[in-house]
Amino acid sequence: MSRENGSFTAERRAGSQAGFSLLEVVVAFAILALALGLLMRIFSQALNTTALSGNYSRAATLAEARLNSVGIDIPLQPGSYSGEPEDGLGWEVAIGSYDLGNVPWEPAVEPLLVTAVVHWDDASGRRQIALSTLLLGGPLNVPGLDSSGISARPASGPGAVDR
Repeated sequence: MSRENGSFTAERRAGSQAGFSLLEVVVAFAILALALGLLMRIFSQALNTTALSGNYSRAATLAEARLNSVGIDIPLQPGSYSGEPEDGLGWEVAIGSYDLGNVPWEPAVEPLLVTAVVHWDDASGRRQIALSTLLLGGPLNVPGLDSSGISARPASGPGAVDR
């Protein structure tokens, strides 16, 4: 490597081009940090959405279970019923009369609107889900029906069964 023929200068120039400069490394790390920050935000939102979805699923299951328990554990009578929170989920069942509107016939049983509301608290506040259904309550006092809601008149005509 002599300086006379310029090979030292050429070798030095070729050697300086072989690596990355400090500025290139800093820019690459900045881009990497931005990309990782964006990925962390996306994964964080996905985890929050998954947790919220799980809470809604558990709440819907509890509300459905409370609706199914009406007439068994919860009396089928107008009123409001609630119980101890289950796994952080509070619940309330409201039972009220349901107005059929102007119908040309008199119902034999009382229609009841049953609504189960399940609520819970999370980082963004109180959330709730409500499920409703229409159930038929006890028989009404309708002429021609006995206390069970069955016609007191004997059946007649084709297909009638003698008792």
